[in-house]
Amino acid sequence: MGESLIIKHAVGGRVFIDTGKSPLPYQLVRSDSGWTMEVHTSPAAIAELLKWRDELNVFLFHTVSGQPNKKIWFYVQEGAVRYDEKSEILYLSGESAIEYDTEAFGFQS
Repeated sequence: MGESLIIKHAVGGRVFIDTGKSPLPYQLVRSDSGWTMEVHTSPAAIAELLKWRDELNVFLFHTVSGQPNKKIWFYVQEGAVRYDEKSEILYLSGESAIEYDTEAFGFQS
């Protein structure tokens, strides 16, 4: 199975992180109250992302050969994005997410 994490600006669509193009270590931690994404990255790499911390979309794409692609859209809570410079970890958190097949949307003739 392939997996990629994408973090982008919700309004303008600018991509800040795409692990499919530029791999970074990350971890998704789920809990009863929601989820937290931990992304290991340098301060220089996310300086622009932090300017837009209240306007982010977070997606995980799962690709399995012979199956429809799955997309999970994580809803980031306002004020729930922070960066720890000492550990170089970006933390994003939220209470909900929605998962769907990417092939279920769009025009079909």
